[in-house]
Amino acid sequence: LIFPMLTKRISKAGAKKTRVSETNASDEKVNLIARLPLFQNTSRDAIKFLLAQSQTRTYRDGAAIVVQGTESLDLFALVSGEAKVKKRHPSGGESLVATLRAPVLFGENTLLSSAPRSADVVASGECEAIAIPNTALKQLESRGDLAADYASIVDRLKAGQAISMSDLFRGAPSEAVSLFLD
Repeated sequence: LIFPMLTKRISKAGAKKTRVSETNASDEKVNLIARLPLFQNTSRDAIKFLLAQSQTRTYRDGAAIVVQGTESLDLFALVSGEAKVKKRHPSGGESLVATLRAPVLFGENTLLSSAPRSADVVASGECEAIAIPNTALKQLESRGDLAADYASIVDRLKAGQAISMSDLFRGAPSEAVSLFLD
C-alpha cells in the first residue's frame, strides 16, 4: 500500500460489523475500476480523484451493503467476494434478484435519480466494496480537467439504462449488455 489506511469499526444494534477504510488510489485499485464498463473511457486522473474521496468497506457474511428503501448516496464497486441482491415485497416475502461477483458495480442508477434503493444487497461471505460518493462523481463535472470524464460516465449510464430497459435485453447477463457500451 502506498498510504497507510485508517481503519475504524462501525456497529449498529443487531447489525453485522463492517470495517471501513480510506481508499487509496493504488495502481491496483485504479486498474480494477478502469476495467469496469462504466469507467472504461474514464481517465486515470478522474479515477484517482474518485478513489481519493471513497471508502473501502469490508463486509462480513450476511451484512447489509445496501438497504432497500434507503437514500442513495453511493455507487459501489464490489472488488472481492460475492453479494446477493434481494427484493423485499410488501407481502413480507423476498426474492433473489441476482448474485453479484467481483469485480462489478452496483447502485449506479442512483446517479441519475435520487430514488430510494430498489433492493437489498447483502454480503454472501466476506466481501470488499469501494463506496464512491455520488457527490464525488458530480464534482467531476465542475472540474475543467475532468468534466469530459463526467460526461462520458453519464452517457454510459444513460445508455446502460436504455439497454437494460429494452425488452430485447431483459434478463440478459450484465456481461452481455456491457458489450454494447464499448
